[in-house]
Amino acid sequence: MSDYEAILRANSSGQLTLEIPDATGEYRPYTIRRAPAGLSLWAVVLTRVDTQSSYRVALDRDQKRQPRRWRCTCPDAKYHKSQRPHCKHVDAVDFVRLALQTLLVEPPAPAPLLPQPEPARTA
Repeated sequence: MSDYEAILRANSSGQLTLEIPDATGEYRPYTIRRAPAGLSLWAVVLTRVDTQSSYRVALDRDQKRQPRRWRCTCPDAKYHKSQRPHCKHVDAVDFVRLALQTLLVEPPAPAPLLPQPEPARTA
């Protein structure tokens, strides 16, 4: 995935809003919630706040249950497949998934400190 920018906000009750830029660069807020994965590996539903349009964004899996490809139910993903690999909803959700994955993965344990030699004493 190339560089992408979206804004993820959380309110005090834990509701998430994902602000996604439209074609003009103006950010549009979507609520984001986890959806039943079904046959997919992972899925969310994005609902645009001002229009209440909802789209299911899912990461499909192959027969070995490995991530395969993204799908979105928006018209752009359905009718403009050849113009770019993913719609803006997939780009934004993948951006958030990767960011959260980075935060949630345990960092490797630091290497143990080696004892330092004591400085030589002068008489």
